[in-house]
Amino acid sequence: RLVAVLAAQRVYWVRHRVFASSLEELDQAGLFDLHAIGEDEPFSYEITAADGGSFESRAVRRAPSTWKGFLSVDQSGLLTDQFVPDR
Repeated sequence: RLVAVLAAQRVYWVRHRVFASSLEELDQAGLFDLHAIGEDEPFSYEITAADGGSFESRAVRRAPSTWKGFLSVDQSGLLTDQFVPDR
């Protein structure tokens, strides 16, 4: 889903010259379907930062799990992660 957010943000930027500040904004623009994210998904998704030149979106691991953390993607497509065992 992070790749879908990246693609939606790129289209949004071409149309508006800024990145969307929320998934709701992408959904309202018809670029991302919020209803496709079910409650049983292992991650919750959010846009943590956005402006005219950059954005970051995160997929945060939902509890319960044997590990916790997140994956993030930015405007360049760079994926980063931070995961640790849940103790």
